[in-house]
Amino acid sequence: MRPFDYLEPKRIDEAIAALAEHGREAALLAGGTDLLVALKADVLRPKVVVNLKRIPGLAEMAAENGEMRMGALTTVRAIEKSALIKERFPALAEAASRLGSVQIRHMATVGGNLCRAAPCSETAPPLMVLGAKVRLVGHSGE
Repeated sequence: MRPFDYLEPKRIDEAIAALAEHGREAALLAGGTDLLVALKADVLRPKVVVNLKRIPGLAEMAAENGEMRMGALTTVRAIEKSALIKERFPALAEAASRLGSVQIRHMATVGGNLCRAAPCSETAPPLMVLGAKVRLVGHSGE
């Protein structure tokens, strides 16, 4: 694995600033299930890895105003095990239960699963069918 700088922002705006500064030379670390494999295989060679795990609220999941909200760091296992998801969105719970092994589901995040251009993005089809919306924030706004 090649050396890289490692950042742990504590707020969204710090993460956005790091990405704006480093551009394509930066990689985001959420669950790490794909990133760590790519780093070890020398497929990705970022100069900076930005760990999102220290940012409060990104792993939260809650029902609000008749909607289900989940942060990008919500684990696939949390989706799979959620009684509310099982009751209201059984296809999503079922899809989550199909992703990799239990160990992978404990680490994999919904944000990573959606952002990774892979055919094994199990959460994307049910979320699309359910009419899910994604809120993206970057240096140029929301």
